[in-house]
Amino acid sequence: MAPRKRVTSSSRPSHAPRNAQPVSARQDAPYGAVAAKPKKSMRPAIVLVVILVIILLVVFGIVRGCMMGSSRPLLSPNEEATIVIEEGASANSIGQLLEDYGLVARSSEFTDEVKREDAAANLKPGTYTFVGGTSTADLVAQISEGPQTETVTVPEGKTCSATAELVDAATNGRITAEDFMKCANNAADYQADYKFLKDVYDNSLEGFLFPKTYEIAKDDTADTLVRKMLDQYQAEVKDIDYSYAESKNLTQYDVLILASIVERESAADVRSEVSSVFYNRLSGGMQLQSDATTAYLVNGDPTPEDLERTAENPYNTQYNYGLPPGPICSPSVESIEAAANPAKTDFLYFFFQEDDKGEMQYYFSVDYDQHQAAINGEGTPYKVGEASGEKAKDAEAKSSSAAAEAEQPAADDNAEAEAPADEYVEPEGEYVEEGYDEYDEEG
Repeated sequence: MAPRKRVTSSSRPSHAPRNAQPVSARQDAPYGAVAAKPKKSMRPAIVLVVILVIILLVVFGIVRGCMMGSSRPLLSPNEEATIVIEEGASANSIGQLLEDYGLVARSSEFTDEVKREDAAANLKPGTYTFVGGTSTADLVAQISEGPQTETVTVPEGKTCSATAELVDAATNGRITAEDFMKCANNAADYQADYKFLKDVYDNSLEGFLFPKTYEIAKDDTADTLVRKMLDQYQAEVKDIDYSYAESKNLTQYDVLILASIVERESAADVRSEVSSVFYNRLSGGMQLQSDATTAYLVNGDPTPEDLERTAENPYNTQYNYGLPPGPICSPSVESIEAAANPAKTDFLYFFFQEDDKGEMQYYFSVDYDQHQAAINGEGTPYKVGEASGEKAKDAEAKSSSAAAEAEQPAADDNAEAEAPADEYVEPEGEYVEEGYDEYDEEG
């Protein structure tokens, strides 16, 4: 019996050619050789190269920008640029502003100079006008010194003529009081741009030159400054609610007129109460009897002779009914608000005088007897808030009733039976002149 052939396990059968490969071997590995390792992907290398190229381009752009400066042409020495630096602006933002206006080639020129001079804390907001060619050191110096524009402060309660004098003084006569008043007395020139001027009295801007501090640029004129004041008035009153006043048949111009009287007659904390007195007297058919309106008319504290002499003038509210035809000053926005929305009271009179501490005290009264008692020192100073609540429910009814009892012709021999609504006092009392002295000098 023939012996069996030994069967062996081999990856390469004996009959296979020498260059044959086992099925498990890599196709690219020759028989008898070590199999090659897998090739690495080229993608990360490509990404790295792209990033390096981008970085090189950015660096090149920065270097080129530093070498060539801003693409915006610099201002020539005969050109000017006016810039406004806002409150809290950083050196970086100011530098960028200067670059944008062609005053420096690069913002870094300014910021580097600020660092050298340690001037970051000294940079001041405001409006600046620079000429082309100003050195970076001079730019830093000027902004550290602050704006060189002129300013004028118009306090509350000033008339147009008083404002004109302030402007004249602030500009050292560059804008004269005469030129300013030509504008202030010609409202028709502004009515196309400011619709609220359509019903003004006597073509006057009285009341509309809003009290505020204004910057006066060197190219400002009386006209441009007046327009700044009218712009400010328009901005200040845009959110005031006039609905209550309109329900009492008062126009927005009427509210301004009343506000000007309130401004001249009241302290800051009683504006609404003073306004309520005038509303109640108007509703009751009484004269306003405000000496402030006659003071405006006669340019000073009115005497009894002044009251008699001007009896027929509508600004004399001792004799005439209703509001005067126009404002008597430029009121604050608080007074305009009080005139549009008075406190709800039944007061028909008020009286004010200084106490022994030099503080002005107001006394409000619902009838003449109470008013006279306050004048004689028997009243209690008013405290803000006392007019609210139940006392105000029948305010208009009481004002109408009191008006019927109190009203008498002012020229009658018995005119002293009714004291004016404000500070006018019988001889045995004290005549308070507070608030009218400016008319003597300023008009």
